[in-house]
Amino acid sequence: MEKFKILIAPHPLLREKAKEVEEINESLKATIAQMFKIMKDSKGVGLAAPQLGISKRIFVMGGDEDEEKVPFGVWINPSIKPISKEKAIGVEGCLSFPGLELPILRFTKIKVKGKDEKNRPREAIYEGYPARVVQHEFDHLEGILFTDRLKPLRIVLMGSPEFAVEIFEAIYTHPAFEVVLVVSESDKPKGRGLKIQPTPVSSWAEKRKLPLFKVEKEDKALSKLEKELKSLNPDLLLVCAFSRILPLSILKIPRYPALNLHYSLLPKYRGAAPVQAAILAGDTYTGISLMQMDEHLDTGPIVYQEKVKIAPSDNSESLTQKLTQKSSQLLPSLLVYFVGGLLKAEPQRGSASYAPRLKKEDGRIDWRKSPVELERFIRAMNPWPGAYTEIAGTRIKILKAHLEGEKLVIDLLQLPGKKPILAKDFKKNYKSLSIDPNLISLLQ
Repeated sequence: MEKFKILIAPHPLLREKAKEVEEINESLKATIAQMFKIMKDSKGVGLAAPQLGISKRIFVMGGDEDEEKVPFGVWINPSIKPISKEKAIGVEGCLSFPGLELPILRFTKIKVKGKDEKNRPREAIYEGYPARVVQHEFDHLEGILFTDRLKPLRIVLMGSPEFAVEIFEAIYTHPAFEVVLVVSESDKPKGRGLKIQPTPVSSWAEKRKLPLFKVEKEDKALSKLEKELKSLNPDLLLVCAFSRILPLSILKIPRYPALNLHYSLLPKYRGAAPVQAAILAGDTYTGISLMQMDEHLDTGPIVYQEKVKIAPSDNSESLTQKLTQKSSQLLPSLLVYFVGGLLKAEPQRGSASYAPRLKKEDGRIDWRKSPVELERFIRAMNPWPGAYTEIAGTRIKILKAHLEGEKLVIDLLQLPGKKPILAKDFKKNYKSLSIDPNLISLLQ
């Protein structure tokens, strides 16, 4: 018996129109039995003969998917006809496109005619998810792939910092989306020379040659942005670390509810500094929250949450990197699931807490705190705003420290305008500074 394997796109045979079945014999029945087995082993709910390199107008179907049962059956030389003009977007995958899921528009109700494996005429009416499966498999018989049916979702991306770039890049490179606008804050003075510079998101948009809208500080009501968004008629709006609270008039513009990505398990740590807050609190895990936006600060219903472990050595930079990596992996699929109706927004549950935006002076170390609190503080403030203390009128950043029993030991420091230096070298090289003896005892 010939063994078949699923062809993976872009295999050329997937583009060929299958031939009519002229005879239903024992050999064909054996092939159909193999198709059912391969479909089940691959955890699929449908499989067409061309996906196995067989140019015959046959597909099999059946199984459970997202609580919608697909009846088992085989269709030979089928024809399909929509019996309703109604269409709906749903999430589809394909065994010939491993790992890819896309929002596809299909008829919601169809009639199918054809034959079964015993050469008997059959017809059936399918509705909902089974109708989607049949249309998907019938397309394979025509040499049509589900990617051909894709109408990319028009999405607006709104954010400013570096970590948003990685997430936006994952969306930009996904075939389900067309980025119609990137929104970021206006250019600001940065660095020691206070040179006017664009935000990382603005730089990314310019590099990718994407339409870019920079929100002016003077536009308090965001009226110019609102006008621009209305002209685009977007399907989705995704916010990731944008400093302005959006009015309801903007949130209502996209076809689907506007979404915000937040780096905490809401309602915990609403606000601009959730990563630092989680480390300061000594939490062993935090997470990401994808929420449906309302006109208040991080109060909207939750679409999806996922936990992320906090390592004892994590500072705010390394933890942000973990959260960003997880978000980049998940978000394109989550947006597809949301549009396809597989994710439903639920109200936030539990007690809310807040993590307000940090200022530079928030990094000042209070040496009256316990060694455990100080070690967390140093990690939480790295890299921004930076934990610091003052020695003889000189501001010194404490970049890294660790605990030895109940004692805090400083590992790495930095003087203004200098490179980071090990604590042991600091003691040798800066003896001229009038250092508090209590601080000297903390230097390794």
